[in-house]
Amino acid sequence: MSDLRINWSGDRKGNGQVIYGDQTLPVAIPKEFQGSGEGFGPKELLAASAATCFYTTLLHLVEVRKLPVISFDMATEITNSDKNLEIYHEPKLVLSTSASAEDKAAAERAIDSADKTCAVGNILKTAGIHIQIQKNITIE
Repeated sequence: MSDLRINWSGDRKGNGQVIYGDQTLPVAIPKEFQGSGEGFGPKELLAASAATCFYTTLLHLVEVRKLPVISFDMATEITNSDKNLEIYHEPKLVLSTSASAEDKAAAERAIDSADKTCAVGNILKTAGIHIQIQKNITIE
């Protein structure tokens, strides 16, 4: 059994917390479903899980490959289409001015590898969720 718990106060318009160890995360039913919207909804938590898995996997690959990354952030969006859920990650890696063309190519391969090896992303893909990666690598 997991140490993950959820506490809830109130009715549909109430809110709660996901609790894991000494960490808490506010959760609520989204306003579009007549909830309070005063916390993360299920769709945002799913996107956050996918994004965190991809991001940390990519961070590990960047470190192992000793790429000259000076900054790294990522935007993730989750949308509903007529057929299914779609997740879009846009990792932005800024390489140092000393980076070579091979470093940039290695960063692109690292992004591809992170997409292929992220456990959460692979589970979601098996469930039919489309995950798209928009690479954004610059040298500054």
